[in-house]
Amino acid sequence: MNSLDPESALKRLHGDTRMVGIVATLEKWGLNSSDIDWLFHCYAKIPAEYDLLNNIEPAKKRRQRRESIVGDIRDLAEKLEADPDLKHIHVVDGKTVHTSNPFGASDLPSIGSFLDQIADFIEAKENQPPIPHFQYMEEARPKRETDNGLRNFVLLRVFQGLDQIRYGRQAPNKQAEIIASVMLDVEIPKTTLSQLRKNERRMYSVDG
Repeated sequence: MNSLDPESALKRLHGDTRMVGIVATLEKWGLNSSDIDWLFHCYAKIPAEYDLLNNIEPAKKRRQRRESIVGDIRDLAEKLEADPDLKHIHVVDGKTVHTSNPFGASDLPSIGSFLDQIADFIEAKENQPPIPHFQYMEEARPKRETDNGLRNFVLLRVFQGLDQIRYGRQAPNKQAEIIASVMLDVEIPKTTLSQLRKNERRMYSVDG
C-alpha cells in the first residue's frame, strides 16, 4: 500500500502520539470528535489532490497542442480535396461513401469539408470561456515543481484549513507543520511554513 494514500495518511493522523496535542488544541477551538474526524479525512486526501493537479495540462501548452492538431487536420483536408479520387469520399449519415460520379453528389459533404468542420469545432471550443471548475483546477495547480513540492503543497493546504477555524488566535503554523509531518511521515524543519507563507505573499504582491 502506498504510504501517501488516504488510508495510510488517515491511520497516521489517528495513531501518531504527536496528534494528541493537536486534537486537544482543536477541541479548545470548539471542534468535537466528529468535526476532527471529518477534518482528518479531508487532510488525508491532500496528497492525491496534489497528484491530480500536477497531471493537469497547463492551458498554454494545451492551446499550442490543439492549434497544432487543427493545423494537421486542415492540411489533411486540403490534401484529400486535391486528390482526384479521394475527393469523391463523402460523409453521409455518419458513414463514409465513395462516388466517382460528380452528378448529384455536389450537395454531399466531402471528407475534406467534414474535417474542416472538425477543425472549426475545435477552434470554437478553445475560444469559449473556461468552465469554472476547470478554471479553479488550473489556478490551484502547484506553481512549480520542486524537490519539496508535495511537502509544501500539503503544508499550505493544511494551514489554510486550520486558518479557517482558529478565529483570531495565533497563526497555526506549528500545528500545520505537525499535521503535515505526520501525514507524510517526514521531518519538517521549524519555520518551513513561515517561509512558505512569506514566499506566497511575495508572489501575490508581485502578481498584483
